[in-house]
Amino acid sequence: MKYLNYSVEDFIADPYFQEGISGNNESAAAFWATWAQDHPEKQPEMEEAARFLKQLQFKTSDLSSEEFLEIWDDILTNRDIPRYKLSPASPNRRRYWFSAAAVLLILSMTGAIFFLQDSLWPSTTVVQTEYSDTREVKLPDGSLAILNSNSQLRFKDHWQEDEVREVILEGEAYFSVKHTQQHQKFIVHSGDLIIEVLGTEFNVNNRRGDNKVMLEKGRVRLDMTQLPDVTATSTQQPLSLVMEPGELVQVSSSADVSRKIVNPEQYSSWTKNQLIFDNTSLAEIIKMIEDNYGYAVYTKGLDINELRFSGELHSRDLNLLLSFLSEAFNLQISTTDKKIILAKNNAP
Repeated sequence: MKYLNYSVEDFIADPYFQEGISGNNESAAAFWATWAQDHPEKQPEMEEAARFLKQLQFKTSDLSSEEFLEIWDDILTNRDIPRYKLSPASPNRRRYWFSAAAVLLILSMTGAIFFLQDSLWPSTTVVQTEYSDTREVKLPDGSLAILNSNSQLRFKDHWQEDEVREVILEGEAYFSVKHTQQHQKFIVHSGDLIIEVLGTEFNVNNRRGDNKVMLEKGRVRLDMTQLPDVTATSTQQPLSLVMEPGELVQVSSSADVSRKIVNPEQYSSWTKNQLIFDNTSLAEIIKMIEDNYGYAVYTKGLDINELRFSGELHSRDLNLLLSFLSEAFNLQISTTDKKIILAKNNAP
């Protein structure tokens, strides 16, 4: 992701970063809050950018670009954390930095560094599930979220009638979103993916840097402008798309996007304490076991991408699933502590 290579001045000059700290764009603010928590190693640069902005408490019209950079250098010299060296700037780039900071100063500075605090909103509910656990969560507007194992959902304790309803998801959840008379947007921040809906039912799986969105009812729009390697001039992938019921859209960590028609029950069966597999590779099943049950899975002599399984289990019990896999693929399965070993019965 490009932000991982950002310097302090890059954060200051980034338009989306500007929107996030302005207090005028809740989606951008939520994105930066999540990103800061996921990448603590970049917080020194982000904190310094915010500190720089807070120290400029005068009109930008009184400053030349040279004076602007002198003040910036003075702040760098006197701060307590290690100095980030500014690269030599061309006149155009110097003017660019100056213009970017001028725009930032015009914006409201209220809460400029709130995204670096422990929580995104003043009063925040955080729901966390353990391995092998699921939980129903009633959201402030009456919408329902069912949280899968090893997942977390964050949202404000209360939503005003005129504000966007936003949640931050890590892991997997199924949403049944209530439509409001005010036609409030409902936004799910799932990693770098932004999912916007009005009233609908859908499943979101945000694991291992990849996102899978399955739409069961209604319509949702996926905003992919914040995905790594995606730019406004990119022609390789769409920057947004509208999903139809029955579609599954998968967005990889490298910003590759695929969409196909699926059986929605296969992707929402876990909400009913069931597991449905339809020509599912053993590789995908192993990922599910590791993500939802907390076991490390090892294999011996198996082509896990070629072995595929179809079937329905009316329970999410791990032992039952392992028994089905053993019979389907003629496997010898051993479990010790939090490790599972899958091997062919004739393997040494």
